[in-house]
Amino acid sequence: LLQRFNTKEILWWQLFTADFKAELEAADGIFGGSKGAKLREDLKLRVVEHNLVVLSTYYSSITMQRLTQLLDLTTDEAEARLSEMVVAKKLEARLDRPAG
Repeated sequence: LLQRFNTKEILWWQLFTADFKAELEAADGIFGGSKGAKLREDLKLRVVEHNLVVLSTYYSSITMQRLTQLLDLTTDEAEARLSEMVVAKKLEARLDRPAG
């Protein structure tokens, strides 16, 4: 699992969960119970953050439409995640909403 995060490749959420389905289900103490859904959502957020960092190394400019395709998120979700990372100073980015 950690080796995936050390690569400079996009992690597709659907493939990620399929590859680690057994491990995620076996970790009932972590992903089960009342906090399990929140922790699974946190894991997805970390995957999206990893993908944004990877994309920032390969793209100097990208349209929101292409970004949403690569992140497999809606436009609003992609913009929110990108904005959160910029505010946290994990990335440098500027959004040009009129130009997309």
